[in-house]
Amino acid sequence: MTCYRLALGLLVGLVGLVAAFAIGQTACGDVMKTFYVAPAGDDANPGARERPLATLAGARDAVRGVNRNMTGDIVVMLAGGTYPISEPIVFDHRDSGTGCHKIVYRAADGQKPVLSGGRAIAGWQPDADGRWKASTKLSNFRQLYVDGKRAVRARGAALPGAELHGKDGYQSTAVEMAGWKNQQDIEFCYYVTWCHTRCKVRSIQREGDRAIVTMLQPHFTNAREKEGVQVNLPSYIENALELLDEPGEWYFDRAAKTVYYKPLSGQDMTKVRVVAPAVEKLVELRGTLDQPVENVHFAGITFAEAGWLLPSEIGLVDVQANFLLNWKEPMRRQHGITAVHNEQIKSPANVVCHAAKGLRFERCTFTRLGGAGIDIEFGSQGNTVSGCRFFDISGTAVQMGDVLKDDHHPDDPRKIVKNNAVVNNCIHDCCVEYMGGVGVFAGYTDGTVIARNEIRRLPYSGISVGWGWGEEDAGGGHESYYMPFKYNTPTPAGNNRMEYNHIHQVMDPLQDGGGIYTLGNMEGTVIRGNHIHDNPGVPGGIYLDEGSGFIEVTGNVVYNVRTPMNYNNRNQNRIATCKEHDNYFGIRPGGPPRAPGKLGTALACDGAGVFESVPHSDKLDPKRLTVEAWIQLDAYPGGDDPRRWIVNKNTHEFTESHYALVIDGRKVAGFLNIGGGQENDYEAYTDDVLELGRWHHLAMTYDGSVLKVYVDGREAAAKKIDKERTPGGTPLDIGRRQDGYIYFQGKIDEVRLYGRALSAEEVKKNAAATGSADSQDEVVAPGLIGHWSFDDPPGALPEVETIITKAGLMPEYRDLLEE
Repeated sequence: MTCYRLALGLLVGLVGLVAAFAIGQTACGDVMKTFYVAPAGDDANPGARERPLATLAGARDAVRGVNRNMTGDIVVMLAGGTYPISEPIVFDHRDSGTGCHKIVYRAADGQKPVLSGGRAIAGWQPDADGRWKASTKLSNFRQLYVDGKRAVRARGAALPGAELHGKDGYQSTAVEMAGWKNQQDIEFCYYVTWCHTRCKVRSIQREGDRAIVTMLQPHFTNAREKEGVQVNLPSYIENALELLDEPGEWYFDRAAKTVYYKPLSGQDMTKVRVVAPAVEKLVELRGTLDQPVENVHFAGITFAEAGWLLPSEIGLVDVQANFLLNWKEPMRRQHGITAVHNEQIKSPANVVCHAAKGLRFERCTFTRLGGAGIDIEFGSQGNTVSGCRFFDISGTAVQMGDVLKDDHHPDDPRKIVKNNAVVNNCIHDCCVEYMGGVGVFAGYTDGTVIARNEIRRLPYSGISVGWGWGEEDAGGGHESYYMPFKYNTPTPAGNNRMEYNHIHQVMDPLQDGGGIYTLGNMEGTVIRGNHIHDNPGVPGGIYLDEGSGFIEVTGNVVYNVRTPMNYNNRNQNRIATCKEHDNYFGIRPGGPPRAPGKLGTALACDGAGVFESVPHSDKLDPKRLTVEAWIQLDAYPGGDDPRRWIVNKNTHEFTESHYALVIDGRKVAGFLNIGGGQENDYEAYTDDVLELGRWHHLAMTYDGSVLKVYVDGREAAAKKIDKERTPGGTPLDIGRRQDGYIYFQGKIDEVRLYGRALSAEEVKKNAAATGSADSQDEVVAPGLIGHWSFDDPPGALPEVETIITKAGLMPEYRDLLEE
């Protein structure tokens, strides 16, 4: 096996990153004034330790009286307890630290202050069918927390016996739905590849033996006709009293202002604490370009119990990453609604930093939130989110930048979102209501650092950076896109760093995303030193999607995903501007699995995730070639597609430059694509020749004219092509199709790639090798490009262990892993 060594720059960069974000006291850190706040205080008090203020808003106002000419920091110490918020607490330029000094709102030592927008719901009474109910003055909410845990909004399975009914909805055999209450509050929910869409019901009527479901327009049509992916039949139904049948579920009857809940086993409804969100924003740090809010820090504070109600009115037509189709100005074409990507609407966060500079959130907690966690937007620069924990959030945890014109082609450079850092955070169990969200999102941003984070248990991508599918880049995107605004100048996106993150158990249940996902040109951007694994959705690893350009991918460890490194090269061959090198794809901790081989040990493929990947180099794409391998099968591959790729390069058989040695049931095949597309896929197949339990020597050759396949030294198939191969740009994989579609099951040994077509006699000689070391010395050598023997000793590669050890939270933040 070929080992690819870590570049020295990886380790040097790691040290620099740690130093850059080490937490320490600055020369300007002397304290000029301290205020104290406690839940039992009074905003009429002066804020002394003995006479504390009562609210964060009161503390903000007290700070305004002393921060004009700061000679040191101003510290606001919050005692533990809950601080109810009935309206957003807004900070503006008047609340800034001045000079090099800062305003610090922090938890008192050992205390846990909680800023809560929730309202308690009490007075629970028994109801029918094991339910309990209570009245509330709240007009609407989408989340309910019972003893601090999110309860499940009443839901049921897919629509029974469903078919589309015209353009406005469905017909179903579930005629009882026509009698359901509050039909306009019912939501149909859809998992569609990378999107999680919600459409609202308008009415349900019975017609004979069918229920006719009419959906709310224009949102249903938007979801049915938008570009990208469209909804069809719902995956499940949510928010009807008639669906409340499982312990832990709840329903809010808006008309009657009555909440229903079915308790879990052991829950005493006379003792539990039930809370619903009553506000949509907790804290807003809202400056302007001329007067930004600056140098405000928060430390050790919990932000909790806030909602977002727009989906209750119009649903949520997800374009990607919880950006909504712009229903106000949809752009219709003959074949549907175009996704003009710079017109989409960001799902808002419950904490907002707008035109903010030098802010810091340190050791804070964001939880029990009904929107996204935190927005860093519109001209916000030099802000840091560090050592925070994000969990139980309906949408994305952290959002930086946006996708509107002010972001991709601002008329004032002060609008650019730049030089912000998200480091050493633990992000898990987010996007629990709007599953198309991600852990960390950055749109058109410059100099963003997303590093040393632990990101896990998310339904879609871990980190998503960039936007536009190339449309807003200089020169535009793919010619098939509708681009009313075509630009000749680049966007500000660039110099972003996604480094040393540990990302796992994401991409479940959604698809077409990754641990790290990118869109668009981002010159100077680096994806380095990340540890990504165990993500079931396709492709699941590092994904450079449409328009991605000028990105370097290096020093990453990616395994137990369908495709460790995925390219979508749809736009103007921009992938050619990217660099991918010195990565470890498909190599697990402890080393790749081995089994007794034809000679020494072999790669033991399990048909589910074991393979080895060799990074692309030009030498792996010769115009004339020979591919050889020894294989042993314990069972013939079956299923709808019994093909299994042994050795191959460049995506799949319909991709330009793909070459592959393949088995298909009991047959052997050689694949070549010269010209691109299905029409230029050339395949040479043998008869049924494979036997179980036997080592077979397989080979394919191409001399620029004829593709030949050999089995155990004998020519068994041939296909005349007479075309010159062109090189590709993606890795060579052993043990699976390169795009991660399907995996080989069995043993693979002694793989060789030559930069010429071996003769029939040379192939026969190689096949005659007995498996002894002496016989291997006689194997043909001239023209050999690569040899993978799988005889490296068991145990992990030290380079891989180094990356795994360094990725994720720095040691002083690993207490955040405790849930």
